[in-house]
Amino acid sequence: MLEKLTELWKSRELIYTFVARDLKARYRGTVLGFLWSFLDPLINMAVLWVIFGYLFARGIENFPIFLLIGILPWNFFASSVSQGSQAIVGNAGLIKKIYLPREIFPLATVLANLIHFLLALVVLGCVLPFVSVKISLMGLLLFAPLIFILTTLFNYGAALFTSALSVYFRDFPFIVESLLRVWYFATPIFYSLKMIPERFRSFYLLNPLASAVTAYRQFLMEGRIPELSLLGLLAVTSLFTLAVGWFVFEKLQKGFAEEI
Repeated sequence: MLEKLTELWKSRELIYTFVARDLKARYRGTVLGFLWSFLDPLINMAVLWVIFGYLFARGIENFPIFLLIGILPWNFFASSVSQGSQAIVGNAGLIKKIYLPREIFPLATVLANLIHFLLALVVLGCVLPFVSVKISLMGLLLFAPLIFILTTLFNYGAALFTSALSVYFRDFPFIVESLLRVWYFATPIFYSLKMIPERFRSFYLLNPLASAVTAYRQFLMEGRIPELSLLGLLAVTSLFTLAVGWFVFEKLQKGFAEEI
């Protein structure tokens, strides 16, 4: 694995090229371009606010901010996994012609979505000063970067897994889309963690998105540093997913050129 990481580091300029390509391709021909990074989460927030506001907003202050904090990490994950499932198949021409580390394709997809995630956070950063929320500066400065890193590793592991299986099972991207719909409702985006019965919470928080969203809300809305148990669960599940994704990808990549 260390050898592969060294190879990826040596290919950093190539990774940068693919990230830039993905960013340009996403909004090529659109009028608003990167502004969709800001508008999409706001539109999603508005829709959820209208639909679920009456049912789930009781007892939750600043429900729109509550929604936005859930939407942004989810969009980062869902886009990384959905687009990651096509990362190898979509680059079949390059893979057949030249040798380059195949891991860079799902990595470039995740990094491109990370940039969109960071851009979308500007929306949250612009809104927070105008609403009365409690922010833990220590949590923001110390733990936000850690959560960024862990969720990126989790997304990369998931993208490695889905991209490898999609080469051999062309129906797999459709399965991924269906699973994402279920996963969406299993993540506390428009409802609070407190709505989950306490006896099930430990199992529920094995969902890294649930742990990450809850941790974000703790230091952005509740004014306290995230619970260490949340960060511990997020670290374990993220690293486990990365290890499994990397293992599956390494086992299957030998046949990529023939299958695609």
